[in-house]
Amino acid sequence: MAQDGIWWPWHDTEHMSESDWRKSRAHYYGAIAMVDRAVGEIIDTTKQLGMYKDLTIVFVGDQGSMIGEHSLYDKGPYAYDELMRIPMLIKNPSTHPRVINRHVSLMDVAPTLAELMSLPEDGDVDGHSLLPLMLQGDSAISDQQDFFYMHTNGTTEHGSELEQ
Repeated sequence: MAQDGIWWPWHDTEHMSESDWRKSRAHYYGAIAMVDRAVGEIIDTTKQLGMYKDLTIVFVGDQGSMIGEHSLYDKGPYAYDELMRIPMLIKNPSTHPRVINRHVSLMDVAPTLAELMSLPEDGDVDGHSLLPLMLQGDSAISDQQDFFYMHTNGTTEHGSELEQ
């Protein structure tokens, strides 16, 4: 099982005491607070300049991080909620605020922005626009959501490098 192995040196957490985990979490939450403050400053500036009400803002991370959950640290080939359920915030002047609980993907950001900006389609696009969810909420999509995740670590089952 991939999550039982140590993939990188910092995944070895055997030596971590409860005090070490608390310090690690404090640093992580400090970094989050710094980002939150910086984003707040940007939003305040757009309000001062009179741009905020017409502004579309997309705020999303690329993955979560383990900070002691399941005795794991950082990211890796794990499919725990702490890594997989990443908040995405989209503020758009043409939609009302709402909470969406449906699974979406980073691949959905580009098609969403393209639709919001009325850009022409330019061929095959992975993902789909989130605008229906933004306008109608979770009920905009009625199909069941099943997802499969796989971590390959850059090699095929035969051990050769994956083709680029």
